[in-house]
Amino acid sequence: MKKLILTSEKTSRKFLSPIYDNILIKLCLILMCLGLASNFALCQIDSMIVITNERGDTISYQWPPDPSTYVADEIIIKFRPQALYLEKLCYDRIKESPSGGEENLDSINKQKSEIMSQQFPIDTLIADISLREVLKSFGGIYLKRITSANPCEDSISITRNGDTIYCDDYLWMTLKFNNDTSVIRACETLKNFGHLIALAQPNYNINHDAGRTDEMETKMNSYIYPNPTSGNFTIAFVLDSPSNVEFQLYNSLGEKIFNSEGELFPAGLNKKEIDTGNLENGIYFCKLVAQSKTQYLKLIVIK
Repeated sequence: MKKLILTSEKTSRKFLSPIYDNILIKLCLILMCLGLASNFALCQIDSMIVITNERGDTISYQWPPDPSTYVADEIIIKFRPQALYLEKLCYDRIKESPSGGEENLDSINKQKSEIMSQQFPIDTLIADISLREVLKSFGGIYLKRITSANPCEDSISITRNGDTIYCDDYLWMTLKFNNDTSVIRACETLKNFGHLIALAQPNYNINHDAGRTDEMETKMNSYIYPNPTSGNFTIAFVLDSPSNVEFQLYNSLGEKIFNSEGELFPAGLNKKEIDTGNLENGIYFCKLVAQSKTQYLKLIVIK
């Protein structure tokens, strides 16, 4: 026999359903956090990846990392497209004038500065309600861009070899917390959202490796592209005179995983291409040494 449901009862159930859903989500979050707290050591063992150097030797490391090696109140996230309201990241980009001119260049730089300083509250940018609640449960406040990429315009990119590749740099963002204790717990928990998040890591400090000394403060004029990268990357640098240049690559734990013997480069602008090979997704630091100068550059690898 079918039960007859009165209109008032239908209305009551329709009204209460979101309330029940919200309670269930919060209950799940509480249980998840309790489980994470009581079994944290087990989670570390299960989730630790194997890191190897260029010779294939396994590198031992500690997880969670020392708090001094990362920014205490933010993490770096690469979202998957379905996790965000991508239209919120679109903007009308000022085009470069064919005739150039300082005024046009100033306008472009000013817009880029404004775009990079934008803060997106979690509720306005995260499309998935469960992910929103998790980020807020850890004290997440807002998201900021890592690049000025525009999802409404920058769908493809042309490499220096003329290859067309998919561009999704706009999916990289930093998440700011209202506390300094949630970084590791948030990164661990977000591993359960693989369908929405491709990568979540602490924002490691660029100058934390043990080999750094105070006299290394003199920097070279250099940069990395493309960054983030999914394959090879290029380091562009300027030399005052012909010099030997040494290139080193460190993982986020300060372990050296690549070392290039000193190569002689002429004065002026030079470029060095490096293959990421079998590097895992994550954050790395490239160290350049030449002419008594040292430069540390942050590199993000995502494949």
